[in-house]
Order: sequence, then C-alpha cells, then structure tokens
Amino acid sequence: MTLKRIALFAIGIALIIAVLSVFGLQETITALSRTNLELFAAAIGLQLVVVLLLILRIKVLVRGKGYVSFRQAVRVTLSGMFVSMMTPLAKLGGEPLKMYMLQGNVGGHNASAAVAIESIMELASTLFVVLVVALLLFSQIPAAFVMTFVIFLIVAGLGIGLLLKIIFTPKWLHHIVNWISVKMAKMMEVEKKNYAHMFSSAFYSMWASKRTLFGAFSLSVLMKLVEMLRLWVIFLALGIFLPFNTVVLVWTIILVVLFIPWLPGSLGLAEFGGISALLAFGVVPSMAASSMVLDRLVSFWLPLFIGLVGFTAAKKRGELPSLRRKHKDTHHKKGYLILRDPYY
Repeated sequence: MTLKRIALFAIGIALIIAVLSVFGLQETITALSRTNLELFAAAIGLQLVVVLLLILRIKVLVRGKGYVSFRQAVRVTLSGMFVSMMTPLAKLGGEPLKMYMLQGNVGGHNASAAVAIESIMELASTLFVVLVVALLLFSQIPAAFVMTFVIFLIVAGLGIGLLLKIIFTPKWLHHIVNWISVKMAKMMEVEKKNYAHMFSSAFYSMWASKRTLFGAFSLSVLMKLVEMLRLWVIFLALGIFLPFNTVVLVWTIILVVLFIPWLPGSLGLAEFGGISALLAFGVVPSMAASSMVLDRLVSFWLPLFIGLVGFTAAKKRGELPSLRRKHKDTHHKKGYLILRDPYY
C-alpha cells in the first residue's frame, strides 16, 4: 500500500509539472522568485489558523462526552488530516482513524457520532458557502464554470438530502452503521455490544444539541472564510491585485474541483482548475501558475507535513491502530461491532 501511495504521489507531481509546462514553467519559476516573503509568511499563518479551527471543531463536538486534552485533539486532527490527504479517491480516509483515537476518551459510540457529524457539517458548510457565492456573484462566474457550479450544487444538495434521510430513518441508520462496524472491526478491541443502537443514541443526542451543531457549522464556515483570505494574500505576495469578489470566485472553483475524486490531494487537477479559473479572469498564465504553486504549497504540502508530524507523534504514543495485527479476541457477528468502550 505504501508503494502504491508513493506511485500515486509521483504521478501527481508529474501531472503538476506537466500542467506548469503548458502554462510556462520557466516564466512561473521567475514569477515565484519575486514572491514577497512577508506576505507569504502571512499566508502560512492563515493556514495555521485553519488547522487550529479544525482542532477546535473536534473539541466542540466531543465536549461533555469525556475529557480530550487540547494536545490530544491536535494529534487526532493532524493524524486524520494526514491520512485523508494521503488517500486517493475517498476524501474521508482519516475519519475511521479519528474515531479510533477518540474512543478511549469519549467512548466508541460518541467518537463515531462526533466524527460523523463533523463530516456532515463540513459538507453542509461547503454547500452553504458555494450556494451563497453563486447567488451573490452569479453574473461574475465565467461561462465555462457555470455548469461546474450547477452540477456541484445539485450533487452536494442530493448528498445532504440523502444524509438527512438516513439520519431521520433509524432503520436505515441502523443497517448502515452495522455494515460500517463490520468493516471497521479490525481497528477495534473487544466486548460485545450492539453498536448500532449505541451509535444511534449518541448521534441523536449530539444532533439535538443546537449549541454543538451551531459551533461545528460556524467553525466550518469560518475556516472557508480564512481560506479565501489566505488565497487573496498569496495573490498579493506575487503582486497580483484582484478584486476580493474575484478571489472568492476563484477559491470557490478550486473548492469545487477538490471534491472531484482523483489522486491524493487532487494533485494536478486542483492546479489545472485553479489556473484555468484565473485565466478566465484575465490573469496572465505565468502569474496564474505561480499563484497556484504557492497556494498548494500552503494549503496542501504544508498541512501534509504538519499532519505527518502529528501522525508520527500519535504513533510514538501508541495511539494508532496496528492494521496488520489481528486481535485474537476480535469477533464479527451480524448486527454487532465488538468494541472496547469504557463507558459501557
């Protein structure tokens, strides 16, 4: 699996180089050499704020369910972020890991419910922001990207609708949780419990908390606003002066592209989508390419490195599951997940 991921990253980097070559590799390097380092450092600072908000979102979701220290929330968030960014196609690769790392503190049922709600809030906030941008700035969206917005809004809306249907149909939720629990059983330790019922109870309890939902949703939206500001600062660092409305539209187009199943981190695809969006707004190719290089350096490669640091720290503390080790006392039964749950 490691070799496969390395190969996929190599393909992604090759695609990035190919994309930059199309738009002028040498000119892009020249533009990058003129970067204002102080503004670039400010963009890095804004990305660190995004990571901090991710950590706070976990804290909000597990509040009152058990004690999770800030340092542990950091390791959980960074480890999950690292695995998700390393996972091709599926964008939720780090979610099971976060559930595992939290279960010892808040119980497996609460951990799973918190991470599930976190994913729902992320999708809901993305749909909300894209919808608001589309409504307010529709006339400014380049014609080539109008259909992209429409398709994303339809697909994301249907996704939210399906999630809500599952949430408010206990029988569906029960069956889906049972299926997922069997898939995740290798990561868990033992004691026989009806996990579907436990998860449902925890999930509906959190879902009924307006304070929890509002906090998680607000932090998710705030993250996206900070990301918009980060992109604008990166443009300024390169001497590109764009109206903030244009920056918002470019950021939204990149966000939509990132939801397309692709290589880890949407390598190559995100760069091409962002550069194409900037070209549609009249930015010259070399400057468009250099801005995407800097943005991806801050928004993908830096978080990937930070995530690796958190992942390594969690591994040293024994907080990660041993995926290759088979627990002798782990068993599978239809309708059950065998868990180590200190709260039951």
